[in-house]
Amino acid sequence: MNLFLMRHGSADPAMSGGNYGLTPQGRSEVRLICAQAAASGIVPKKVLHSPKTRAAETALIALEVWCPDADCRVQEGVLPEDSAEEAVFVINAFAQKHSGEDLLIVSHLPFLPAAVVFLTGGRADPPRFSPGSCYWLEGSGSGFWTTRHFWSPEDFRRVTMA
Repeated sequence: MNLFLMRHGSADPAMSGGNYGLTPQGRSEVRLICAQAAASGIVPKKVLHSPKTRAAETALIALEVWCPDADCRVQEGVLPEDSAEEAVFVINAFAQKHSGEDLLIVSHLPFLPAAVVFLTGGRADPPRFSPGSCYWLEGSGSGFWTTRHFWSPEDFRRVTMA
């Protein structure tokens, strides 16, 4: 199974209530990374996202650009303060039950880098999950997951500026 862990795009914390949406730059970041991920040829069949607006908006862009036929829903347990260790048990159970269904999870810091550490058994240093970035892992739900690729908007900014 392929698992994609994506951080929401850049958001505007000045908006009220702490549940803010994506900025225009954030939407662009997510579109760019989703297009790159789509080029891998792997299309998630399920998209799970945190209940926060910025994660939901990121998931909707992923549906539009990358995986239009995916089942998309809110997932409890992937908020910034949630336990990544507990979420890994849920991810592994999903992988064992739905081995052919690739999964995209849209979440936040510090949840995402912690999830990478638990999934890889500490064999991979978690990348700096900048807004809009996406980490691709492969695994079966038993044993440790293997890193396949990491996409970050910064990588593409450096290329276009050079």
